[in-house]
Amino acid sequence: MLAVAYMGLFCFVIFLESVRKKDNIFDFLSLFNLIFSLLYIIPAVSASLHPISISNQITGNQIVNNIQIPLAIFIGYFLVVIGFYSKIAQTTGTNIAIKVHHEKNIIIFIIVLLIITCLSVFLYSMQYGGLLNTLSNANLIRAGAVERGGLSFFKRFLYFGFFAAYLLASMVFIKNNNKEKKLLLVLFLFSVFISLIASFMVAARSPIIWAFLIFYLASILYTGKLNIKIMAVFVFCASLFVLYGKNLFYSLSAIPNGFDAMVERFIESIQLGANNEDQSSIEMLLSNFSFPVYSLYVATNTPYELRLLGDWFYGLLSLIPDQLMMSTEEVPSTISYYNTMYLVQTDEYSIPPGFLAFCLYSMSWSGLIIFCFIYGWLGRFWQNILSNHLHQISWMPFIYVLSAQIWVEMFACGDPKILFQTYFWAITSTFILFCIATKISVRKNYSYANIQKKSFID
Repeated sequence: MLAVAYMGLFCFVIFLESVRKKDNIFDFLSLFNLIFSLLYIIPAVSASLHPISISNQITGNQIVNNIQIPLAIFIGYFLVVIGFYSKIAQTTGTNIAIKVHHEKNIIIFIIVLLIITCLSVFLYSMQYGGLLNTLSNANLIRAGAVERGGLSFFKRFLYFGFFAAYLLASMVFIKNNNKEKKLLLVLFLFSVFISLIASFMVAARSPIIWAFLIFYLASILYTGKLNIKIMAVFVFCASLFVLYGKNLFYSLSAIPNGFDAMVERFIESIQLGANNEDQSSIEMLLSNFSFPVYSLYVATNTPYELRLLGDWFYGLLSLIPDQLMMSTEEVPSTISYYNTMYLVQTDEYSIPPGFLAFCLYSMSWSGLIIFCFIYGWLGRFWQNILSNHLHQISWMPFIYVLSAQIWVEMFACGDPKILFQTYFWAITSTFILFCIATKISVRKNYSYANIQKKSFID
């Protein structure tokens, strides 16, 4: 019965996405619908048809028979949509005008970002014996098998190169009248290279996949065309990277022995994984996406003190290095720690709760109602500001997609600390860019329909 209800919600999401009017081929809500379906609807259907126990304390039947889980999923989704389409959300932000000035500041900013990235790569790798040693031990470092040094703070600066790459791509491929195009192209290729090196140093797959997805989605926003061939190639390559990315990072441990040794290590890891496989690939994939649904169970059936807005404060506080903390008291554990303890009773790893469980942990059902509505409203507000300038500012398509990514990521993880730590580079870079290269004002008697789309080629 619950599976039918979830499938009905899934059909509604598809129907809504196909009939609603959008300013562009896709918008913030398009990405939200995709993430919501992957993290809540599909795992909920799977749990209803084939309940899986993720710990001795929580059985699959408990998940299926708990009416609060579908109630939270349905209420959460519709309140986000209501907030996104509320009248205030649709009109607020359209009167904000952004004008680019001092374009030379952007070039300087790009160079500074690349210098920060290079220095961070050097300093972060230095504590592990250099770049090659860091790459070869990336999997062990990520797993915590290698002790982290005091320079691990620079890990959060490694991805500034991606932001530089987005700005350079806008200058090379969108603003075609740039006189220093060849030099900018060289800088663009270097920024992509150093960013990939940074990603491999921390054995991270998602930043690489998201980076190339942002390039593709930004091109769709600018051209207004959906290239099916490029999408097919991207989906194919991304799927391979998701399936075999860990094997690729594992093969880096053979770097000191040469390329042939890396290939042998890669093949060996695939064979070893196949021999140890005790679940089907589909079951493993679904289990990785099912934690937000199981987190809803513990959020509605575990006694705890409401966290209110404390996790937002703790998330910001986590950005300060431990060495600079004036207080001798430890920063309280964030919601992911407690959610993991409630789910599997271990602190060896961390399971983020997802946004719906985060709302319940914060202010119970009133938090679910308030935060989901505010979440949808904020997404539409920021989307309106960016949409008005998509065809007026060359780098705006990249900021649009990056902002949408951060917005949906908060819904996926539901932990401000993870959000701030993961997207420190993107949030700070965007803020500085708007401060040094734009002038923001509020227009009077303005409507979105009056915007004239301009081509940068002209």
